[in-house]
Amino acid sequence: MTMIGDNMYRAFNSHFKGESHVRSGKPCQDFSLYSHCEEVGYQIIAVSDGHGSNKSFRSEKGSEWACEIAVECAEQCLREEDFMSSMSRLIRRKSELNIHDEKIPNSDFDRESELKKKVAEGINKLLVQLEKSIIMTWNQKVLDDISANEFSEEDLSVYDEERRARMKDLEGGYGTRAYGATLLLAVVCKDFWFGLHIGDGTFVTVTDDGVFNRPIAMDDRCVGNVVTSICDNDAISLFHHAYGCEKLKAIFIASDGVDESFNSEESFYGFYVSIIQEVGADFEASVKDLKEFLPTLTKKGSQDDVSLAWLIKVRETVQLSAQTHDNDVLRGESWVENVKDAYR
Repeated sequence: MTMIGDNMYRAFNSHFKGESHVRSGKPCQDFSLYSHCEEVGYQIIAVSDGHGSNKSFRSEKGSEWACEIAVECAEQCLREEDFMSSMSRLIRRKSELNIHDEKIPNSDFDRESELKKKVAEGINKLLVQLEKSIIMTWNQKVLDDISANEFSEEDLSVYDEERRARMKDLEGGYGTRAYGATLLLAVVCKDFWFGLHIGDGTFVTVTDDGVFNRPIAMDDRCVGNVVTSICDNDAISLFHHAYGCEKLKAIFIASDGVDESFNSEESFYGFYVSIIQEVGADFEASVKDLKEFLPTLTKKGSQDDVSLAWLIKVRETVQLSAQTHDNDVLRGESWVENVKDAYR
């Protein structure tokens, strides 16, 4: 357990090869990571899903590096006093202004709106700087690897002649597509939390009173096999982020192999409710059960690689209201009962 302010959080991260990858002989292309520093006061979880297309034939490296670099860049920011103090001040101010909205006289509305805009711009600037740092560092890592381990003709056989030539051109950066991956990053500090996301997958927060939210909405550009990626030329414009200063009971981040394994959103949230309840009762047993369950999840569900990471506060006992953002009541069905029948 790690103390963040007055709160104590349990952490978990794991990734597991999908059933379809077992059959095809592909490696696990998902990755997950956890880091913390009690002295500075932060915890970080990251999940990345390497693209499964044959054209992304090194995506298992891309997903691993996406997690490692995102955590490293976030830690660099969190160890800077200016970043920590600015984020804490601006996020708290944003929250105060939101609460104050209903009390604003009409004559002051424009002024308050302009102030809210400036505060949001300040927060966005800090998070975009972090996102840019992640993208630049990841791209350099990939280009260095391409230089050291050149693509073979067999690697490039999935591309036409024109694209094969572009893949070999390090200056153009097209070869990074072989390493393409999504990224979810969640950070919890004493006075605030934030998350970054590019691609598919889910980012879920649970408030202290047990309400589930998705502060980073699903990207409608991610449909079927089409997904936004850290390897995209315009990746910085494809990142989404969220933040807040409210006290959270938990944060869950997961690759799409997890959420696509459930037969309904209600069952998906019910899975998270059961994890929170089990962690509160017996952390070691819950982690053991969860790691044993992930192979069942992919086998009976999406058959895709699965990666899951979470932070759950355990210092105080909170009665979950078991409500989602749209107030659907969750049922305490078993994990396996909530998983889809295996795809055929």
